[in-house]
Amino acid sequence: MAVTPQTNIRILKTPFEIDNKNQLTFSSENAQKTYFLSLPYIEEDNCTYQRKDNVIRFPAHIDNILEYNYVMYQNEAYTDKWFYAFISKMEYVNNNLTLISIVTDTFQTWQFDIIYKKMFVEREHVSDDTVGLHTVPEGLETGEYIIESVEHDTSLNDLVYIIQTLKSTTGANLLATNYGGIYLAGGAYICQDITVFINIIQALSQYDNAIFGAYVIPSSMITNTSQDTKYSGQASPNTITKSFYKPTSINGYTPKNNKLLTMPYCFMNVSNNNGSANSLRYEDFHDTNGQFSFLIKGVPVPGGSIKCIPLNYGNPSIQNEEEGLIAGKFPTLSWSEDLYTNWLTQNGVNLSVGISKEILGTSAGNADLSLRRKNCK
Repeated sequence: MAVTPQTNIRILKTPFEIDNKNQLTFSSENAQKTYFLSLPYIEEDNCTYQRKDNVIRFPAHIDNILEYNYVMYQNEAYTDKWFYAFISKMEYVNNNLTLISIVTDTFQTWQFDIIYKKMFVEREHVSDDTVGLHTVPEGLETGEYIIESVEHDTSLNDLVYIIQTLKSTTGANLLATNYGGIYLAGGAYICQDITVFINIIQALSQYDNAIFGAYVIPSSMITNTSQDTKYSGQASPNTITKSFYKPTSINGYTPKNNKLLTMPYCFMNVSNNNGSANSLRYEDFHDTNGQFSFLIKGVPVPGGSIKCIPLNYGNPSIQNEEEGLIAGKFPTLSWSEDLYTNWLTQNGVNLSVGISKEILGTSAGNADLSLRRKNCK
């Protein structure tokens, strides 16, 4: 009895590898078939029954089909199921015939018949690659880090001179002054200009032990910075909020896997330029619009009591003081009665330039934000 050939065979060009290390999943058999038929293929419908893991006698010259690496076939006379297989070898027979050896792709052929039991997934591709969603350590060697960019905060650069005194320039006794919620004895004069600073020092020198402090601090930490004005105090520390954008690339490379935008491949290093630094994860900031923010707060006391705190970091419902960084101390100026006054008088002009350079040179209060990222492609 003659058998009518009713087997459909298609050889395809696919991204699949015969090692089976990577596979595609589909929502249905129809979606699977539609995908494979969207790939380049050569079709032969008039074939006899095709056996599993066997040889296909394909009517084509081997040179015309060498670039094809996959097969799907259907023994239509017996079933409507499609079988999928890798091409393991091709052998030339003649100009019109090539022997194609196949190895069944068991996953694609029977993936919809698999019954999944409880298991541990060691590695898988994810459908949601949101930055920070997947942070399980990979255990990869990162090598030396690249500092891609540096953001300097300049809000602490403008300095003012503070003179703490028990008397005013007219000789009146001064009571306690509130410095950001901290009461200190006496009052204070705020001098944005070094000449004013010198003049007030001279005026106060006529009173014994009137001056008990002279220092510089950022003007942003003071509510009232009017020149030559006795400081009336402020009830709470001044605050500054600084916002920056999270990176979307690494040294010019836009990663295909967003895990590369998280620690340890990409992170921020916050430094006070005075020996202290803290590494922070971009993925732990809960700011919106791709931003992250810091709160800089301080009290205008000698040396400056200033701290930089990441906002909405870790737990967005609390202010994460533990991850904050203390700014470096600002200069405390020296002075002495009588001889100091004479010296100021004689060197006032030179001092104006000298102290200004010294203060600006020794100030270590800026909180620099360094984005340190490893370029992993």
